[in-house]
Amino acid sequence: MKDLKPRYDTTKKAIGSFTIAVEKLKGADVLPEEEYRTLRDSAIKRFEISVDTLWKYLKIYLEVQKGVIHNSPKPVFRECLRTGILSDKNTQVALEMVDARNMTSHIYKEEIAEQISNNFPLYATLMEKIISTTIPQ
Repeated sequence: MKDLKPRYDTTKKAIGSFTIAVEKLKGADVLPEEEYRTLRDSAIKRFEISVDTLWKYLKIYLEVQKGVIHNSPKPVFRECLRTGILSDKNTQVALEMVDARNMTSHIYKEEIAEQISNNFPLYATLMEKIISTTIPQ
């Protein structure tokens, strides 16, 4: 059986790092533009890492705890709804989060980066909630 604890620890650390970046980003729009963009882009990278580690952790969590196998992010989050890990509303946010992650890594435009970064507090809160309710036993 797969050991969830190392994956959990890695995911929790990534989410914690993202949450710190989100906190630093609050009110950072008063910084000079280049400093603000550097901070925002760093938060975007931490966001991408957090989304990736989270869905991959949940994939293994669902396999070990529920006997369900999915191999991509959206089916994993939909399964979290089905198994009661997520509510309807949180599942919708999680699916939007996956779309946002794909946009940040595949279509880099300043407007998209700014729009997505405005949702970071919501995404960070959701990730923290998910990781706190899926602690391996």
